[in-house]
Amino acid sequence: MKYFRSILITIVGFLFFCAGSHSVAVGRIADSDSRTIFKITYPGQIPGEWCTPGIFYMLGEKNPINVHLTSVNYSLGRVKVGNRLIMPAKGQKLVIVHYGLQNPTSRKCTVNQDTIYWSLTNTDGRRLDRSIATGVEATWVVLNQSLDPGQKIYVYAIFPVSAKSQVKTLIASNRLESGTQAAQYDLTNQIPPLKAPYTDPYQNTGYVLRDPVPGVRNTTYMYGLYDINVSGVDFPAGTFAGKVSKSGRQMVLVTVEFTNCGITPLNIVANTTLGNSNAETCNQESGIYAEKTDSLVTTAITPGQKIKVRLLYMVTQGTYLRDQTFKNTQGPDIAIDLNQYLVPGGKSTGKP
Repeated sequence: MKYFRSILITIVGFLFFCAGSHSVAVGRIADSDSRTIFKITYPGQIPGEWCTPGIFYMLGEKNPINVHLTSVNYSLGRVKVGNRLIMPAKGQKLVIVHYGLQNPTSRKCTVNQDTIYWSLTNTDGRRLDRSIATGVEATWVVLNQSLDPGQKIYVYAIFPVSAKSQVKTLIASNRLESGTQAAQYDLTNQIPPLKAPYTDPYQNTGYVLRDPVPGVRNTTYMYGLYDINVSGVDFPAGTFAGKVSKSGRQMVLVTVEFTNCGITPLNIVANTTLGNSNAETCNQESGIYAEKTDSLVTTAITPGQKIKVRLLYMVTQGTYLRDQTFKNTQGPDIAIDLNQYLVPGGKSTGKP
């Protein structure tokens, strides 16, 4: 009798354990019959195991999809999706989530931007719940296609976050069955930091963006849809493009190479200022001038094309130049150090 009682208790206990596990263990490793691999729900979480990048996890029961996180990285922009380039707004950077999807069913299924519901949590506790675009890795087209049984596809989702953000956790759930299953990833110190000079040197994490970004001559920097490279400074005498230096001031021409990094022809557009040792800020004069003449550059440049142009300023004579600042609406400003240049004329003031 005691033998049968112990068997009964064991069976009941096992069934209770399975039932209890099913209530909190809401996901399975893909192609595994019932193996528990994490214990979280969405949007609420209960303590459990972290998922591992590089493994496919099955999310959902009625409309399941396998998801496979491959990598996550920060970006300053120009991420192509379809016929557009995604750029961060001022004070932002982008988080790119790279992942794979697989159809685990015996029938076709359609996957698109809304198939997986990603949620990012920053170290400051704020959460971002929706990507602004999702593309296919191999072709950059917008994700929207049918998958055959067993077929895989690798894609990427783009999230704008604060320039100061550091992503801590990443949660994926099946949008068709939101609230039932999710996969949680711990990304603390796992995302490669952005490189200098774009990051704040006083923040040793390498995740906080600088604004403005300090720059030097003969070095290339991102400026919206352009790459820019400041190469030299000239001080024209007499007349230039029908203009003359104003009283006590000197015309200053800064040569800049612009490269069109977009996907359509672009006209050269620059919103810049030039500082000096008198703490004055000189606005850029109207017009974009050719490298070797005083003619205006008005034609668009094609994707990948480079062109050198000159920007004109009126600066107080006898002062040293300071930063030439490129004002940016899509990412941080760029401040090019020109303090070795002394503006001719007048009595020298300040130091280089």
